[in-house]
Amino acid sequence: LMTSSGGIIRGIESWPEYILASTLVEFGHDVTVLSSSSVIGKHDAKKKEVIDGINVVRFNPVIPSSFLHIMRNKWDIIHMHHLGYLAPISSYAALAVKIRKLPSVFTVHGIYHDPYLVSDAEDPFSHKINQSIQYVFPYLYPWKIPNWFVHLPMINADRITALTAWESKELERLGVEKSKIEVVPNGIELKKYNNTKEKNYFKKKGIDGDILLFVGQPSRRKGWEYFLRAMPGILKKNENAKAVFVGYRNDKKVESLC
Repeated sequence: LMTSSGGIIRGIESWPEYILASTLVEFGHDVTVLSSSSVIGKHDAKKKEVIDGINVVRFNPVIPSSFLHIMRNKWDIIHMHHLGYLAPISSYAALAVKIRKLPSVFTVHGIYHDPYLVSDAEDPFSHKINQSIQYVFPYLYPWKIPNWFVHLPMINADRITALTAWESKELERLGVEKSKIEVVPNGIELKKYNNTKEKNYFKKKGIDGDILLFVGQPSRRKGWEYFLRAMPGILKKNENAKAVFVGYRNDKKVESLC
């Protein structure tokens, strides 16, 4: 069983949950992914469906129906993706893991998107990092229950996969036992790119010189502003340098700064 926020959606094959789940199916495993029903209507998604051999079931992420589903059925291992502020279903899964003593793994996917740890999730290092994770149920402080619930996947998992060595160190700093953490970067599906014939894409687009590449959405938390503000200094040293965005969508603020 896997739990996620968006989960598995047709046409979005780059999400790490999809790559992992589809590969496990290829290896002969029976994989179910529970995720949020909020994607229904926004994407080609149904409440219950099978996508590339993956059993997908979507729930209202807030109410505990996903918890009841997990408690009623048999699972060999549970892999939770994302903390509960993005994926409450993962927090419900962590509760079931504790009650049923099921083996479990948790993948954070970006520790400092967490509003309980950072003042501004769009620019997390602009303020001091808060380290007050609620590790035990706060019987005497009910207002701290959301903090505890959000972090349940991290608290209850047997193993935690950090995406980088840096993230591993940050998890340790936040109180996670070092022995529970393994560094496992997100994978890509190499066969999608093995037959790529285009070898001179930038040249074809009329872009020459040294290329500084930005790959990702032009959202503030991706750091595009720091990337662009560095360009004048770079151009003083290398007047032929180019800033190139991949995965771009129209954004007036980005274009104005360019």
